[in-house]
Amino acid sequence: VADDRNSPSGGIQKWQFDTNTSIWSLAYTLSDVLPNGAHYVTADFSGPNPVVYAISTEDSNNRLVTFTYLQNFDCVDQPTMDLDFNGILAQSDPNDMQTPICQPVTEPTQDPTGGNIKHTAHLYVFVPMFSVDND
Repeated sequence: VADDRNSPSGGIQKWQFDTNTSIWSLAYTLSDVLPNGAHYVTADFSGPNPVVYAISTEDSNNRLVTFTYLQNFDCVDQPTMDLDFNGILAQSDPNDMQTPICQPVTEPTQDPTGGNIKHTAHLYVFVPMFSVDND
């Protein structure tokens, strides 16, 4: 949705519909380069990376603004992590490295490129939890 209010409310809004409650909720707003909001929004999913287009709302010289999703994420497993939470570090537990394990509550010291994690933007992910024994 294009919202022409000033930031932080205005910009390009992503809304999600909950089929259980039949309620729409705002997931996030892209407003960093749209401090005065946006007119019109469309997306192109024809290529390998989705592109979102919007028109800025300046009083003159409106701009075509594009957002391209290029990010790729990977899990980093290190020897001092306990990926299966059995109390044994991966360096001494061969089972930790047998299958890819991305644990949401662990954080390595390096990012996927080998850089210091302190210089890497955090990615926050909602992890659905499913019960195998219906508890």
